Amino acid sequence: MTHFVPPHLSDDSSGFVNSEAESADVDFDMLRPVEATGATSLPFVVRIKGREFFMKQLKPELLDNETYRNLFRKEFDLGKRLDSPYIVKYEQLVENEKEVYILCENVCGSTLDEKLRVSPEWFTGRKHLDRLFSQLLEAVGHMHSNHVVHADLKPQNVMLTRINNDVKVIDLGFAFADSYTYTTGRTPGYAAPEQQGDCRNTIDACADIYAIGKIMAFVERESGKRLPKIYQTIKKRCLQEDPRERYQNVDEIVQLINRRRRILQKTIISVSLCAMLGAAGLFFFNTVTGYNFLNAIKWTMKLTPYDIRDRQVLYQFTSPDSTTCCVVGAKVSFFGNSEHDGENIKIKSCLTLPSGKVSRVTHISDKAFFEGKNFTSAMIPDGIESIGEQSFSKCPKITCINLPPSVREIKEEAFSLMDNLQVLHLPDSLTEIPIGMAHHCPSLRSIKLPVGIRTLPLDIFACNTHLQEVLLPDSLERIERGVFWECRKLPQITLPATVKYIGEYAFFHCDSLKHVYLYAPEPPEMSNAFRANGSQLTIHVPKASLKRYKTHFYWKRLNLVGDL
Repeated sequence: MTHFVPPHLSDDSSGFVNSEAESADVDFDMLRPVEATGATSLPFVVRIKGREFFMKQLKPELLDNETYRNLFRKEFDLGKRLDSPYIVKYEQLVENEKEVYILCENVCGSTLDEKLRVSPEWFTGRKHLDRLFSQLLEAVGHMHSNHVVHADLKPQNVMLTRINNDVKVIDLGFAFADSYTYTTGRTPGYAAPEQQGDCRNTIDACADIYAIGKIMAFVERESGKRLPKIYQTIKKRCLQEDPRERYQNVDEIVQLINRRRRILQKTIISVSLCAMLGAAGLFFFNTVTGYNFLNAIKWTMKLTPYDIRDRQVLYQFTSPDSTTCCVVGAKVSFFGNSEHDGENIKIKSCLTLPSGKVSRVTHISDKAFFEGKNFTSAMIPDGIESIGEQSFSKCPKITCINLPPSVREIKEEAFSLMDNLQVLHLPDSLTEIPIGMAHHCPSLRSIKLPVGIRTLPLDIFACNTHLQEVLLPDSLERIERGVFWECRKLPQITLPATVKYIGEYAFFHCDSLKHVYLYAPEPPEMSNAFRANGSQLTIHVPKASLKRYKTHFYWKRLNLVGDL
């Protein structure tokens, strides 16, 4: 059994522990390997007194190699220098004749490349990009201010936390510093040109700045959407072959972003003040004269976009002859309250424009009915093709959402945090389900997933505490992290033969879950998906595959029955 001296028991404030020293050893409570394996190390997650740590262990065959021992010492020493919320925390180095390992903060989340693969649409939002790059820049700036160059920045070494999607830069194995002028390698595709060959006399902060440009290019390519202009400018200069042509430090990039942001804020404030003054004048004019002056101006001057009200629903056009339009929300009074709270949301399938042309209603925009506290139902007609982000989120009185077969896209959290949602019908026209689509809907009892869905992304049904029935399609291949987290009333679930991956915490705190009928002939890739459910859980697998499941590292720990 491996032993560990927790950080608070160590007498050495540096975090270094010689495990042969006199101290109170504590057994690992849990030990499991992590999928990614380095050339010189083995990664594990360990739990000690209820807290999880990431453990990076030197491979046994390299224990006699002093060079690799020095690299572990270097990585830990440089890691301990750093104290940033956006850099993984290094807790302890344990070294003796039998083992060498580093204990770090265990980051619960996904790497940048994983997040882009599963949820590329997340990166199309400007606020998400601003948050990602500002935190990454702060992390790298903190390293440089402590005379540390990461030297291996890449999407696999940038994580986004499960809670709040904050950046965590990991793996200082290739890091470079004034006191450690050697490094073990580089990652082609992200390493700066000056990192070729012996780079001891050439590497500096500009190498990390080059990698930041590469990461921006990666995000742009994988998300399928061009980055905003400010990041295009930054990316172009970061990727200059000559380090003298790049930004010389992270502060230069931050100052550029802040300067552009201040200009934009001043412009917005100026425009807003003018708009407020104009709106106040028009409101006074309309009140006194009873004349709808604003609409008259809009149609006379042919300004865009056009807003049209039909009952309580507002629609928006891009031109007076537009053939399609979108729903942008409910009619709001001058004082900010919906004038029709308590009524049903009745969306039309088409509208007749003042020009006489008919326009189809095809989209419901982001946050169209967000926090509509008194809406009791929503009638969505055939012809609607997409549902925007958080479009019905926090509508606590709506009990039923029935999507027509024309719907082909739903964006993140469209039906989340709906306290009384009991029925959610998803059409077979959907081929993808977004992150967090219907989380925290405590009244939802059952859900049937459309035929053709291959992935259940992060947290889509998390905290649906009364969910009792889930029907999954035969096409399903991946169940990502936390999909059924805290679905406490779910008694059983059937997983089709096509399932190949079940993410961490997918069925955590499903207190009533007693039977999982898993038809996959090969054990799906899985780690720590059912651990919190206790011994009451039985996994039913194909009889012919029982032996394979019982020899699998993860599945063998569960109660397996070969009766399918």
